[in-house]
Amino acid sequence: MQTIKQITNHPIPQNRRKGLELLAIWCWQFPCQPDLDDILETYLRGLPEKSIGYLGRLRDVQYGDCALKAPSVDEIENFVKDFFTSDAGDTKSRFEKDAEVIQDREYTDEFFKFETTKSLFQSDDEA
Repeated sequence: MQTIKQITNHPIPQNRRKGLELLAIWCWQFPCQPDLDDILETYLRGLPEKSIGYLGRLRDVQYGDCALKAPSVDEIENFVKDFFTSDAGDTKSRFEKDAEVIQDREYTDEFFKFETTKSLFQSDDEA
């Protein structure tokens, strides 16, 4: 959370970039605490660039196998370099690869017919 606090609206682009690199490493190596995962996911979804990459790494570490040893300095440097290149290729997370097949679709009229969110969960008897 401290990393997020420091990079939010940071006035120096180079320092913000270093913070984003650190955040990518956190997502790659450490699962989030259960009470903070919604906050972190909401923040990551709002990132204008590479949000699916951050979420992918976070999912991989939360639901995949945990590493048995810390990465070396070279592994960290290679990860950061690969993470921020536009054509990461084979270094994508499983989640990123799955997300590529998901297509955005237009909202249907049926979606908009609900007057409130509450009506989504009300039965006809409660209306």
